[in-house]
Order: sequence, then structure tokens, then C-alpha cells
Amino acid sequence: MRETAKVFVNFVDNHIETFIDHYINKDDPLLCRTYQMAFDHSRSTRIKDERVLLHSVLRLWVGSRMESKQERVSGEEVLGMTPQDWDSTAGNYGKYLVPPVLQAQIEILTTSMILLPMQKEVLKILQRLIEKNLIKSWFTIYLTLFILLHSCSMLTRAEAVRAAREGKIGSQARYWNHQIVEEFHSGAKTMLAYFHYCSKGSHPFAMDWTRPTNVAFAELDQRQVQFIGETARLVKDKRS
Repeated sequence: MRETAKVFVNFVDNHIETFIDHYINKDDPLLCRTYQMAFDHSRSTRIKDERVLLHSVLRLWVGSRMESKQERVSGEEVLGMTPQDWDSTAGNYGKYLVPPVLQAQIEILTTSMILLPMQKEVLKILQRLIEKNLIKSWFTIYLTLFILLHSCSMLTRAEAVRAAREGKIGSQARYWNHQIVEEFHSGAKTMLAYFHYCSKGSHPFAMDWTRPTNVAFAELDQRQVQFIGETARLVKDKRS
């Protein structure tokens, strides 16, 4: 089991970009550019805490995507099983599903080796950077919180899709697990509050980044400055 867990962790580390390419809507430049910047910055920043934080939050994000999707057999050996043919509306229709016992083992490994350790690591380092309140760490904090908040959005949507597919009825029929969605949203509000505490709201996106003094003060390189400008423009376009 321990060796299998190592394989899982290595798989996550080696396929972060693959998951980004698969799950992030290529028609949304804000999402595409932010995830790519987070991945690149996790490799290029010289501050160890920032590198570890971004790598951990990307690991956590991949683990969440793995946990939210049902595994299937992709090779030629299908263990004598027949494809899923009872729900033509499901995304796994016509696919060979992993046996329930193996599915449970995969979920246990994903949770114990990726989700729980990365959750603790992200919270620990994120809190440390926020408490230090260093100007130069703002960029990393923004990228981290963006990914966490977008993950909450993706998980919320998955709960809504499942509720609709299963035909859930009642006062809380909008989501399959209404309680967990409330927890997602409560956590999202807390993260937003911390971000506004760090950055005085959206102030960094309203600054004049053509002024060399502002760039030097924030310790950003030219690519990061360009990214902030593009992000501000994309958000403005979405609102209009």
C-alpha cells in the first residue's frame, strides 16, 4: 500500500500540467493564464515558502479533481467487465468502471496521501505568509487563493450537476450534498477576507504598473507586471 501511495504522489507531481490542460476551459483566458502563471511561479520563485505553497496548492487541486471524478479502466484489459450502459447521460457512459472495492481504495489513498497532507501544508504556509504581510509575497498569495476559490467553484458545480442528474427533490435539491457546499462557501468567504486584509481589496490591480517605483516596490518582474495588467483588463471585460 505504501508503494502504491508513492506512485500516486509521483503521478500527481508529473501530471499537474496535464490536469490543468484537461480541466481548465481554454476559452477562458483569465483561468488559463492564472493557472499557467501559478505553475510557472511555483518553479521560478526564489522564496522557498512560496515554491512549496504553490506546489502544494496545485497538488491539492489535482487531488480534488481526482476525487471528484470516478476512475475508469483505460487499458485493453477490462477484467471481464462490461461497459457502463445504464445511464446514457453520465460522463462515463460506455466506459469500463473500476470495481467498487478498488474505487474505495483509490479514494482512501487520494485522501490520505494527497488531500489531507496538502491541505495542512497549504494552510500552514499560507497563514505564515499572510501574518508576515510582506509586499513581495502578495503575488503568490493571490495565485494560491485564486486556485483555492476556483476549486470551491468547481466542486460546487459538481454537487449541482449530481443533484440534477440524480433527480434530487426538496428544499435543498439544488446540491447533492447541501452541507458540504455551505462549508465550501464559508471557507471561500474566509479566504476572501484574508486576501482583502493583505491587499487592501483590489488595490494592486488598480495601481499604475507603468511606474518603475511601483514595480520595484512590489518586487515583480516584467512578466508578472504584464500578467496583473491583463488580469485587471479581463476582469473588467467580464463585468461589462
